[in-house]
Amino acid sequence: MNSHITLVPIWWIYTLFLLSQNIQSSIQLTSSNVTKLDETNSSSSDCNTYTSCTTCVTSSSPCDWCIDGHRCTHDTSENCRNDILVTGVNHGGPSYRSGPSFCPAITETLDGSSDILVHAGTRKSIRVKVRTIAQFIVQTRFLCKYNVEGRLRTLNAQLLAETMYCDSTEFSYNHSAPNVTATLAVIWGGSKPLDNPSNIHVVIYKCNEMAKSENACSSLEKKYECGWCQSSNQCQISNQCNNTVPNKPVDFSNTRIADVNPKQLSRSERKLVSLTMENFPESDTQFVCVFGIQGKDILTNATRLNSTISCATPSTDSLPFLAKGEYNYTAELSVTATNSSISKFGLANVTFFDCNAYSSCTTCVTSPSPCDWCVDGNRCTYDTSENCRYDILVTGVNHGGPSYRSGPAFCPTIIETLGGSSEILIHADTKKSIRFKVRMIGQFIVQTRFLCQYNIEGKVTSLNADLIGDTIYCEQMKFSYTHSAPNVTVPLAVIWGGSKSLDNPLDIHVVIYKCNEMAKSNETCSTLTEKYGCGWCQSTNRCEHSNECAQ
Repeated sequence: MNSHITLVPIWWIYTLFLLSQNIQSSIQLTSSNVTKLDETNSSSSDCNTYTSCTTCVTSSSPCDWCIDGHRCTHDTSENCRNDILVTGVNHGGPSYRSGPSFCPAITETLDGSSDILVHAGTRKSIRVKVRTIAQFIVQTRFLCKYNVEGRLRTLNAQLLAETMYCDSTEFSYNHSAPNVTATLAVIWGGSKPLDNPSNIHVVIYKCNEMAKSENACSSLEKKYECGWCQSSNQCQISNQCNNTVPNKPVDFSNTRIADVNPKQLSRSERKLVSLTMENFPESDTQFVCVFGIQGKDILTNATRLNSTISCATPSTDSLPFLAKGEYNYTAELSVTATNSSISKFGLANVTFFDCNAYSSCTTCVTSPSPCDWCVDGNRCTYDTSENCRYDILVTGVNHGGPSYRSGPAFCPTIIETLGGSSEILIHADTKKSIRFKVRMIGQFIVQTRFLCQYNIEGKVTSLNADLIGDTIYCEQMKFSYTHSAPNVTVPLAVIWGGSKSLDNPLDIHVVIYKCNEMAKSNETCSTLTEKYGCGWCQSTNRCEHSNECAQ
């Protein structure tokens, strides 16, 4: 029996072999990609579980924190666009802000403890040290939020320097436990809490629940300020016992303020002021700073540390506005106390200034206050980090610290006329093109459109102008005025960027004059200064400009 054998071509076998290898490689590659995708998704998912900057950037995953977005993420390019970023310690690669020390956070209490002790029924303003890293956080509204026995209480707060001052409130609880712990959160931007890595909190306590006998009461730690009250026969905080002997008034009549820091205060922001006192008797009384301004006393709470009193300046809405043409006013700063033998003691002057009142670069940067000028913003400010972002800055002579551009020599300015005088003389009804030297400091100014602006008898005329080298050439115009005065002074302004004027510290201006109004006789006409070009014209029998006389 013949068997039939079918021969398979070698090339076909080889092709099957290659196909099997490609399929196997594809399976391995797909498996590898899935693994990598799982790892990426896992990292992204892990980052989203962290709800604070500190836990995010100290995690074992490569997570980063978006400050304004208030979120932890693995994909910063997608989730942190135009945001300030704190990179995680496991991020890898260089970073400007890395680790928890850059997280906006509550750092400590004033005494360094994580417990803030408040006796039940006591009204108190809580203060904590904070760390913020962005100006936009500082500009937001702050709130202090407490959780007492499941009840939330939200109060306004003020940030002064590095200290957060929560509004005063009464702390209490209902049940008979010796104490309860109230959680504390500082909120910014509406709903974003500062980190609280040290778990700083308020402990509300009751002396009479912590100790039921005199022996137990006397053994309580001194920090609680508890003592046995004979009149009530129970453990109480010292200031609540009825048999406490009233304190004798303290004599502060010889106390004086030796120094105030700072002495100059911006009207537009609240600031912490430190007063160094002399002949300052020991006392546990409460102190208040008194700012006497224009016949009105404005009070702010104060604290004492050894021989120093610290208090905040008044809120901006309680301070009087500056009158037009004024840039600052003086306040008399004194101190008062709840247990003082005199109403006020100590006296020092402080100055409240307003940089916004200055309308030119030169007046701004030469002011006695620490004001700076934003060139493109065309404004004077005390807060350059907020108001001069990405702008060219000219710092004031009283700014303090090093500066690349300081003082009026860096202000965009009309420097001088070609003749060196501050007056540009033009006889009435004459056509003329005005020219003068200027100083610029920014290429973006040079690229703008320039205008020369004249104010003649209250009527403003604007003409195009060209900057060639360091000289402005105003378009030609006919200068005239209507009434019969010998001359009129015409203010001059050079406008750039639509509405911003170059400084004119020398008050360079145009004087339009009429020879026939300056002199009515041959004798008086001949005595006029040569610069006017006037002379007696025989044909008209009056004083005229040399270009106008027909003879």
